Amino acid sequence: MRRGLHRFALALATGLVAALTLAPGAALAHATLEGSSPPRGATVKRQPGAVLLRFSEPVEGNFGAVRVYDPAGGRADEGDAFHPDGDGSRLGVHLQPDLADGSYTATYRVVSADGHIVAGGYVFSIGKAGAPPRETVAELVAAGGSGSATDVGLGIARGVQYAALAVALGALAFLFLVWRPARRLFADPGRGWAAADLAFQRRLRLVLLLAGGAGAVSAAAAIVFAAAQAAGIGAGSALDPSILREELGTRFGTV
Repeated sequence: MRRGLHRFALALATGLVAALTLAPGAALAHATLEGSSPPRGATVKRQPGAVLLRFSEPVEGNFGAVRVYDPAGGRADEGDAFHPDGDGSRLGVHLQPDLADGSYTATYRVVSADGHIVAGGYVFSIGKAGAPPRETVAELVAAGGSGSATDVGLGIARGVQYAALAVALGALAFLFLVWRPARRLFADPGRGWAAADLAFQRRLRLVLLLAGGAGAVSAAAAIVFAAAQAAGIGAGSALDPSILREELGTRFGTV
């Protein structure tokens, strides 16, 4: 039993270290928009085939990450967002053919390398500048948000994940740095160490199983909330299998 517990603890420790190594770092800078085609505020004579955005770092752009709206607020883009030439720092979306002259609004909602959502937009014109779009950039970006409940839910899920990691790592540290050295130095079957060691193993196994269970449940919840946040929809809508598959393909989903 003791040998099995040690093997289990070593395997769990290895997994925890790998998870901490792969987890997105909070110190990483968010992605910023460095350029676009058409440029911000520009008037182009001919309709481009697509709106292209260039960011300061690779971004993930599933879930309709780039959208273009006509002056009346209708959608002027078609198809999914794509990375031109496979360049992760650039993201684009194709435009519908034969758009009328006027002013259009392009918005984006992408996931930066640190796992945070970055959103924004700008206005450009085709042919000649027309009447201002019915909705402002801020209104269109806000309409594509997932809501505060999703943000709070993701924060709680991540908090539970980190707490589970802390409990599991603390228990393992106590096992390898305190209990095992003390047992080797002072263990004496005649003084009740055998019974104490057995009780400790049972409690340690329970703590690790509870921490692992809490971590697994919170990770599953975080996937749903992160998918909703990236897509700008409610958590209930994010349970759609296609959206979950998209999220599992992101860096956060992989971790």
